[in-house]
Amino acid sequence: MIGNNDYRDPEGVWQPLKTAINDAEAVAALLRGRYGFGDVALIRNATRIEMIRAFTELAERTGDADSVLVYYAGHGHLRAATREGFWIPVDAQGREDATFVPNAVIKTKLEVLA
Repeated sequence: MIGNNDYRDPEGVWQPLKTAINDAEAVAALLRGRYGFGDVALIRNATRIEMIRAFTELAERTGDADSVLVYYAGHGHLRAATREGFWIPVDAQGREDATFVPNAVIKTKLEVLA
């Protein structure tokens, strides 16, 4: 679970959100309480490094019999010209996509689990 509210973009492109963390916390509570998930990781206000590290750690601690749900609440971006999608970390800088987390990176990290 990743919930990003406190964006600190110096260019002001990515404005702070009000409910992303609450949404991630609610999903985490539902997974623990109603569905019995014992290991639910919740990251609040994740930077680019923290987001990518979380996927690496997920792959390292997940076994073949484990169920995995990834939930993200925060800004996203689709670059129309290249049709690339991104998750926006709280330390993203304007439209500089080198500071975003590409969907392709997330997909690669998740393929290890499949």
